Amino acid sequence: MKKTIKELKEERAALAARMSQMLDVAEEREAKGFTPEERAQYDGLKREYEALDERIALLEEDEARAAASARRVGGDSGKTAAERAAQHQEELRSAFIDYVRGAATKGDVKPELRAELFTGTSENQIIIPKLVADQVVHALKSTGTFLEAVDLVITQNAIPYTKSTLNTTDKALKKLNEGDANTTDKVQFKGVTISAYDYVTPIFPIHIALLEGTNVDVEATIVEAVSECVRRGLQELATRTGTGTNDINALLTAATKGATAASDTAVTYDDLVSLQASVDNAYGNPERGAFMMNSATLAAILKIVDKNGRPIFITDAQTGVISRILGRRVIINESMPDIAASAKPIAFGDFKYYHLRMVQGIRMTIFKEKYADKLEVGFMGHVRADGNLVDAGTHPVKYLEMGAGA
Repeated sequence: MKKTIKELKEERAALAARMSQMLDVAEEREAKGFTPEERAQYDGLKREYEALDERIALLEEDEARAAASARRVGGDSGKTAAERAAQHQEELRSAFIDYVRGAATKGDVKPELRAELFTGTSENQIIIPKLVADQVVHALKSTGTFLEAVDLVITQNAIPYTKSTLNTTDKALKKLNEGDANTTDKVQFKGVTISAYDYVTPIFPIHIALLEGTNVDVEATIVEAVSECVRRGLQELATRTGTGTNDINALLTAATKGATAASDTAVTYDDLVSLQASVDNAYGNPERGAFMMNSATLAAILKIVDKNGRPIFITDAQTGVISRILGRRVIINESMPDIAASAKPIAFGDFKYYHLRMVQGIRMTIFKEKYADKLEVGFMGHVRADGNLVDAGTHPVKYLEMGAGA
């Protein structure tokens, strides 16, 4: 019996999960890496995954051709493949908006669009069309300085991959005299495995009046709500709450301590100098280095004064805030901890070494009955993501730890 595209995608997802599990097991060993037998098994799974990927793509192309041939030819004649693809995406977007507004049910959506919009037999599980999802991704990159500062990438599939690292800091040129034999030294090639874990946003209700009103931009409302929930969630996980075990590994967990503050309640000028000096200039130079903290910590730093009571850091005359500390940029991240005993309120270094991966294809669950008594519709976003600091042992990002206190 011929398998459906949905069944093939489920098989592909199961293969990706097995591959991710194998990588996790290998990373947890003392001697990291695959055994020859595991390498062969992993490569076999990867070939199966790629074969399924190709098979799904071919079947989707075939479905699209069949759907196109079933339509009346008039409107599509003379259009290029790119124009037809753009028209199809616009049809998906319109069907999505109509469904969200309540102007159409799942059964009202064209069969060829229904297969792309809905997951399985559910009336409520819907995939946000690419035209709308692209706006969410754009909003993610433009609304938060943390997501702008790190290495955020969007991948087409959920297959795990490795970010390779190389540490040559202790390898130097040496003079070789005639007749002398050179020595062999192992170069430290390592890697950080990037997987894709499932995360959901809180359910956010939107009043029916906003969805049904003809003068309301439903698309913009949804994009704003989803992108804000995803942005805050990813920022919190990637900054400090991700555990690294089948989960995003938080920056403050993966980074190395650069300095310990003299106090448990205040950051001093000397603390900032010590933190900056602890990071190799390859990562801390003016082009790449930056301080990261929340706005409350920045306000505390603004109050640091010299022995004459004058502020050490001068605010920008136009913006009224500090744009640089010790000649380095300041990144505001409200997920960074406040100043407190043993907290890590400030990080410094090159934050592009924090790799944050999100899989394309944001899903959404719509709750039409749950909030009906309040005349609201609930929305819950679903994304797949992973993140980790790519550190070859050179520690591109370090943090300041506050004193332990009494």
